[in-house]
Amino acid sequence: MLEHIKTVILTALVLMSVVLTWQLWTFQPDYGLLKRDDKGYVENNPIGETLSISKVIQPESMIVFDHGQSHLLYPKEPLFHQFYEKMKELTFSDVRYLTNNEILSLSTYQKSGIEVVFPSIVPIDVFKEAFKLEGLQFSMKGINQMEMFIEQNSSGQVVAVRFYSYDEQKVIQTTANLTVDEFLTHFLDGVDTLPAAFAYPIVDGDHLFNRKIYLPKGELQVDGLTYTSTLLSPDRFKQALFSDPSYAKHYRQSERQESYTDGNRMLNVLYSGNILFYINPGYSEQHDKNGKNVVISSVDFINGHGGWTDQYIFYDWNVDETKEEALFRLVVSGVPVFSASHQKVAELYISRIGNQTYEYIRPLFDLDESPIDANLQYALPSGEAVINKIESSEGFDPSLLQKVTIGYSMTKNNSIITFQPEWFVLYNGKWDVVDFHDETDDEVIANDEVDREAEANGLE
Repeated sequence: MLEHIKTVILTALVLMSVVLTWQLWTFQPDYGLLKRDDKGYVENNPIGETLSISKVIQPESMIVFDHGQSHLLYPKEPLFHQFYEKMKELTFSDVRYLTNNEILSLSTYQKSGIEVVFPSIVPIDVFKEAFKLEGLQFSMKGINQMEMFIEQNSSGQVVAVRFYSYDEQKVIQTTANLTVDEFLTHFLDGVDTLPAAFAYPIVDGDHLFNRKIYLPKGELQVDGLTYTSTLLSPDRFKQALFSDPSYAKHYRQSERQESYTDGNRMLNVLYSGNILFYINPGYSEQHDKNGKNVVISSVDFINGHGGWTDQYIFYDWNVDETKEEALFRLVVSGVPVFSASHQKVAELYISRIGNQTYEYIRPLFDLDESPIDANLQYALPSGEAVINKIESSEGFDPSLLQKVTIGYSMTKNNSIITFQPEWFVLYNGKWDVVDFHDETDDEVIANDEVDREAEANGLE
């Protein structure tokens, strides 16, 4: 009798096991439950836009050469963007590296064409996403500038394109799928109306070739602008940046600062709601060398929550032993913003340790669509006056001068933001205003020290 009972129990257990196994194999979860608002699911709506790499990578200037004359084309001009969009549609062939002798001869080469200068060296992986370089072997780490010009070869005239890497002292030359007539019509016709320019050489060690800064020969008229702005809700970033926002607790340290944390990640809201500083210390120190470049991963990270609110363009990147960094700068009507009450008000800054985003610093406001005042124009001094002012500065070292450009100083008063154009100099790794307001002051390179309360480490 006992043996019979054991047999029945064993048979029942086997049957239960078969039924449970079948249910496990055929189980289909009801994902619809996760989408029901009454179950607590929060849909992560984009905060702003998502952008492709080609929209984020933009030149900082173009120089047009025609009949031995140089002309400046700034991003604030519609023609600038027409040129650049056409360039991105080109394809290239006949790739070759210039020899040292050919590179040395470039300094005396008289060309008719266009020089396109990027704000920083663009990593080659990033450049290939922005331009049509599929299938081309470029053994460069990055590209600082490119040139398009007419060249005579054995088969006649062609449109040649050169890609420069100043860090590696390499130049690659290719041929564009563009006829000479198309190039003359689309790129050189009517450029004599652009501001005339002159070249100022940059001293950068004992290299085969060095950069040149092109500056206007005369004064430039640049608009001053005033915008209204709207604060972005920190809660929207909390929903996007925490894996489970419901676990993020809210703390208010003062009237100007509050925080959210889930015990690991922390999101700080600083300067009366104007700056977001996100940090995720739970990182992996192992870096995948075959992984994405930090510029690409940073664009992906920002796209993940639609974080492109105003116009920001790629401006710099850096890799050292501790972390990798990428920086995107605010641009208003084609003019970059360098000076503000807090430098990070004009930047999107991301750092990465291992393969994970470690820091994210950005403004928490969005400029409204159109300026409320665009009637004020500023006459900025000529490039020659700017160079004379910089060179006469006490302690000036030409080897520390890196760039000179027009930018906006930004002032925010509640929701009103004003942008005033000024000359800026990148000197010894730091952007400063070239101060023409006090002619009795010998110190031209103004020390516009930046409050770093929200910053761990920046690129500039």
